[in-house]
Amino acid sequence: MIPAVAARLDFTLRAGRATLPAASSPAELRAFVAKANAERRIDGLPDEMNPSLLDADKVVHLAAGLPGLPAATLARLAGHDLYLDDPGLQVHAAFPSRAESFDAGFALDITEIQGKTVLARVGLPPDLALARERARNAALRFGALSDDVTRLEHAKPVDVGALRLAKERRLAVARYWRMNARAWAQAAPGEPAAAEAAAAADAAAHTAAIPPRGGTLPP
Repeated sequence: MIPAVAARLDFTLRAGRATLPAASSPAELRAFVAKANAERRIDGLPDEMNPSLLDADKVVHLAAGLPGLPAATLARLAGHDLYLDDPGLQVHAAFPSRAESFDAGFALDITEIQGKTVLARVGLPPDLALARERARNAALRFGALSDDVTRLEHAKPVDVGALRLAKERRLAVARYWRMNARAWAQAAPGEPAAAEAAAAADAAAHTAAIPPRGGTLPP
């Protein structure tokens, strides 16, 4: 059962440009995540494979564990925005973590503070089995999506909108692959297959890179 979040959390959670008090109820947190995700979905791509989407269950469990952080950490967070979009928090749907993993408590390492925005990571190991399975599935999906891009590039006439969407799907899956392959390599540093998957995923993400709509390349 998820405990109530203490009102002493004197900071906010941020997704994109929107913020919400960290002491908000689970229902408020879920609504907040749903609104953030609504603007980030990619047509034809499962939510799990979209590395931009947050997982509402993970966010709720993360928030429930925040009161257990050391007083010094909470003092540094006070008056700031904890940035949920930082992959280090492990609350993305694509990251190989499980919501219940936050329940036993976790360390929060603040890596950078940019104005009011706090970048941080949690001290939880990724789920090895989940990372391995997702990385392997992503490699297969990436190949199929690459075939779609090639087919659309050679179509006459070229459907610019369909091609753009196909490239966005391919890039998202490449980033999903990289996220899980790197987690696999982190969790199993002695596995040659993990290192190979991480290298292949890095190469795929580089190959698939495209300028986003009205912005810079994603990390």
